[in-house]
Amino acid sequence: MSLFSSHISTRRRPFGFIVGVPLLLLSACGYQLQSYERMPEEMQVTYLQAPDHYSQFYRQLRRALDDAGITLTRDPGQAMATLVIAKDETGQRLVTVSAQNEPLEFEVFYKVSYLVRSVNGELLPAQSISVTRDYTYDRTIVLGKRQEEEILREELVRDLVRRVLRSLNTIGNGAT
Repeated sequence: MSLFSSHISTRRRPFGFIVGVPLLLLSACGYQLQSYERMPEEMQVTYLQAPDHYSQFYRQLRRALDDAGITLTRDPGQAMATLVIAKDETGQRLVTVSAQNEPLEFEVFYKVSYLVRSVNGELLPAQSISVTRDYTYDRTIVLGKRQEEEILREELVRDLVRRVLRSLNTIGNGAT
């Protein structure tokens, strides 16, 4: 029996070694998962001004700011900073058509423009971000393609929110 148990423990060592060494190396090099926990002090209490409070971008940005520890206030007078969403628009464009004049490919886009200001002046100058994704169109599966468009739009919004949070992290660092 001791021969069997020693055989099992020898097989486990290489697996532990294979998993343990890369984890040790990653932690030694300073690798950390990206997070937005350290938002600038100037934004600890923020008023979020936007033309559309029901857009996908607005809702996900509010959630992300809340998750990052930012207190969002409904009263601009109580805010240390105001995050102004100047543009929040989405749509789709026809990219290619067939010889029979049927759509073949569409592009889904999402554009946002924003800036951050405080009572002392501008914290982050106006920024504009535009992201796009293409998808093929097939008239035999219209409902499936509509769902694909919505999934792409959700991905675009997640990407935009990540980019906005990264730029907000530059406030106070002198980088924009």
